[in-house]
Amino acid sequence: YALRLEGLAETDGADTSVTPLVRHDAVGPGYVAGTAYADGREQKYDLYASISSDSDGTVVPYMRIYDIKPGQLAGSGTWAQTWVAQGRSLAAVDLLVAWGGKERGVLAAMRVHEGDSPKGKVIGVTKRATTAWWGPGHGFLGAAWQPGEVELRPGRTYCLEFVTCPPCKGYNVSVVNHSANAYPKGQAFRDGQPVADKDLEMTVVEYVEAAKPRVPTEPYEPAGRNLLTNGDFEQGTTSQENAKDPPGWKRWNTDPTAFWYGKYGRDGSNASRAIGGSINGTKIDGGFVQRVVGLKPGKTYCLSGWTASSAMSDKRYLSAVGYDPTGQTDDPKASTIVWGLTGRRSHLYDQIVLAGIKPKGGSISVWTRGHNNDVGDLIFTVDFDDFSLVEEVRR
Repeated sequence: YALRLEGLAETDGADTSVTPLVRHDAVGPGYVAGTAYADGREQKYDLYASISSDSDGTVVPYMRIYDIKPGQLAGSGTWAQTWVAQGRSLAAVDLLVAWGGKERGVLAAMRVHEGDSPKGKVIGVTKRATTAWWGPGHGFLGAAWQPGEVELRPGRTYCLEFVTCPPCKGYNVSVVNHSANAYPKGQAFRDGQPVADKDLEMTVVEYVEAAKPRVPTEPYEPAGRNLLTNGDFEQGTTSQENAKDPPGWKRWNTDPTAFWYGKYGRDGSNASRAIGGSINGTKIDGGFVQRVVGLKPGKTYCLSGWTASSAMSDKRYLSAVGYDPTGQTDDPKASTIVWGLTGRRSHLYDQIVLAGIKPKGGSISVWTRGHNNDVGDLIFTVDFDDFSLVEEVRR
């Protein structure tokens, strides 16, 4: 499917053209097997756009419903807002904030308290987020919760608090600018104290139904012969000397990257590791690649593997697995590589499955990647284990 964005006809001399932010393919994973078009022409980038399903099963009890202008700024501090729940679990929240000086945005933790003030008991999962840019010095703090992460009872009062995290030193907040936007039975707080006749410029989304008990998802089990050489990384001699590659694999890097090979696997087995960050003061970008030959024209294949990163993937840290249907192994920034983002959790192995792979010839190449934009105080590692490439069988 394609999402089309088109500016309105020019009105009273106003520029209504659409100017989106983009992510170039050479930077790394964007939309798997997706691309952007500008005026009908294919581009080498993806749009910074979120694609989500419809809102079945959710309710939006509070949001701006009157006036297109943003609310007035009410001053810096630690802000909170009470509201009366209508659903049974918190789904999402966003808040319009502002910053000044040398700040580049706002980094804050969002936590929910029971009761009618930020002094109540903290419940559920606390989320940390950075602002999404909205305009000069303005942005939205937003977060989403899975069903059951913050359980609510309809009719009860709760309080959402926004607490800054280092290096952020503070933020200014927008409050509603019309009585129609006010929260019934709601109250804004600044530094723990109620602010008379104020409500935050905030949207609340809730799940209508209670969360269902979760059934653990069974991991994908490859069926058939593994076409990768040393996909489980058990062959070869372990080493932290940055000198030896796992048999069957070849290292690549575009930034200085250290490579280890040792007992970092899912069950204490061998795994390959890309490492950097504070251990050696490096911003790394590298991984391993393997070319698989002898594939059958017209057949499809499934690539799976397990990765563990010391940091969740975000704008500072990235771990990824990909494949190139052309089979090339020389250019890690080639637009033909289809990347899948990993690193959904920190220090825990997660599985990635890329199905429906169609070779353009008789081979494909399999790629792994670890990359950090920030040295910081974290030893950044990305481990790769138990990779498999099998022919898909139609049933």
